[in-house]
Amino acid sequence: MTESLPRATTAAMIKSATIQSAKTKSAMTKPAASPDTPFWRRKALSQMTRAEWESLCDGCGRCCLNKLIEEDTNRTVFTDVGCKLLDGQTCRCTDYAHRQAKVKDCVR
Repeated sequence: MTESLPRATTAAMIKSATIQSAKTKSAMTKPAASPDTPFWRRKALSQMTRAEWESLCDGCGRCCLNKLIEEDTNRTVFTDVGCKLLDGQTCRCTDYAHRQAKVKDCVR
């Protein structure tokens, strides 16, 4: 079981993660690569087609976990808190087709 953080600390971490997330989104381009390099190594997620994005998904549910970004190191820390649409038994989204309309910061 995880130890709870004081409410003020948790709020500060969430605020920091939100700010850092906004900074990171603006820097999500990858350097030019050889055409022989697989698409997932030469494209940012925002540059992938729907088919490319879906081909990467193995249904693990990890992208559905809430994440925090450490301010000093920019390291992503996964929490054990899942999206409201994540089914904890199957590790699948309960409404995949409409997830982006229901969860504003859903991946892709």
